[in-house]
Amino acid sequence: MIPKPRGRALSPGYLDFVREHECCVPGCGVEPTVAHHFGKRGMGTKCDDYLTVPLCDLCHKKLHAATLPPPFVGVECSEYFKERALLLLVEYLRRLEES
Repeated sequence: MIPKPRGRALSPGYLDFVREHECCVPGCGVEPTVAHHFGKRGMGTKCDDYLTVPLCDLCHKKLHAATLPPPFVGVECSEYFKERALLLLVEYLRRLEES
């Protein structure tokens, strides 16, 4: 049996990298941004730092207030964020490889 991992993957360097990017909401593109954690882990707990996308403060507040337009609704939102997070992670790994 493979044991379940404990805790969450933390990476302050990766969060800094995410914050370097403009807001990922289409048509926004504002900087500076915050690293928004998405994904399910449990009530009141954040997911791994690698499941983050850059959002400006206004879009971040709108997302939590559920006032952003599609694709920021339910499954569409999750899929959109997964795609953006994967692109960021690949870019981050390439940057680490180059340095």
